[in-house]
Amino acid sequence: MGNEIRIAIGGDSVTQGCCGTSMGQIEALPKYNRLTDLTDGSQQGLMGWPYLLHSLLKTNNNTIDYTMMNFGVAATTIIPGAKHRSFYNDCRYEQLMKSMPNVVFYAFGAMDTHLKNYTADKFVESYVKLIKETQNLPTKPLVFLMTPTFNCKNKLKPVLEQAADMIFETSLCSPD
Repeated sequence: MGNEIRIAIGGDSVTQGCCGTSMGQIEALPKYNRLTDLTDGSQQGLMGWPYLLHSLLKTNNNTIDYTMMNFGVAATTIIPGAKHRSFYNDCRYEQLMKSMPNVVFYAFGAMDTHLKNYTADKFVESYVKLIKETQNLPTKPLVFLMTPTFNCKNKLKPVLEQAADMIFETSLCSPD
């Protein structure tokens, strides 16, 4: 192989791979698996969109060694002080920041919009903070933001669509 491109991905359960694996399979997985040992985008046997992205990149360009590190955490938010798990308080946030990525994908918003204390301002402020922290890593990675996902049962679809618009606008911010 040629050059290595290190891709780190942070996000919620969809990023973790929950939509590619049944909840029964997820709950049966051992909790002690080391996330950093996996370089194909899967996480603890979960094969969601990061795994598929790795497969596509690898298939379409075999001269680059793509290391895909999935730091997704089910039920996480980026808004501090939330009822749900905060990405900042999970070890995977620290692992992502220490992973020396060249490219980072973030996919938050689905859980954030469920919060009672959710406001567009808090969401954007939290995302901008995370983006700037990431852009200031020693590797100066490119940061891509994914839009939040929703399903047909989700009554918050308009809120998620608004969050997607804010993510697009937020993605235009530049590092300090």
